[in-house]
Amino acid sequence: IDAGTLLDTGITKARTFSASTDSEPYPQTTSNNRLVIPDNYEGPLRIWVVIHEPWYPNLQMLWVEKSIEVTP
Repeated sequence: IDAGTLLDTGITKARTFSASTDSEPYPQTTSNNRLVIPDNYEGPLRIWVVIHEPWYPNLQMLWVEKSIEVTP
């Protein structure tokens, strides 16, 4: 993130787990991240989302950049 604080972040704070099924062949673990934006921040705010799948040899870590517009 460009500004603010992330709460409840990290792979060690896993919140949910879904086992593999016939329609979803890979199990899924998710975590929660809460972004606290500073009160005086205004304008675009860049956020990076990281998907890490190390349990299978053909899956990689994926980084996705998104931007939100913060208005007063």
